[in-house]
Amino acid sequence: LGTLPDLDALWLGFTAADPVANMIEHRSFSHSLLVLPWVAALIWWLFKRFGNGRVAQSPTRWFWAIQLALVTHPVLDAFTV
Repeated sequence: LGTLPDLDALWLGFTAADPVANMIEHRSFSHSLLVLPWVAALIWWLFKRFGNGRVAQSPTRWFWAIQLALVTHPVLDAFTV
């Protein structure tokens, strides 16, 4: 889950010719701290609803683990060029 925000780089690699524009587009929507908590909540809900594994056994812990895995990615990227 920690690398999920970087999956847009696969699509952007084919569309953008300028490397600066590519980086600006890459760190926009997929690295948004306003979007990623909602994506994490959706992933958690899907695992809780359709999975019969560990998420159903302790949903609160998994909710925060998924949230932190996604939200810490753009925070760590903020410290890199």
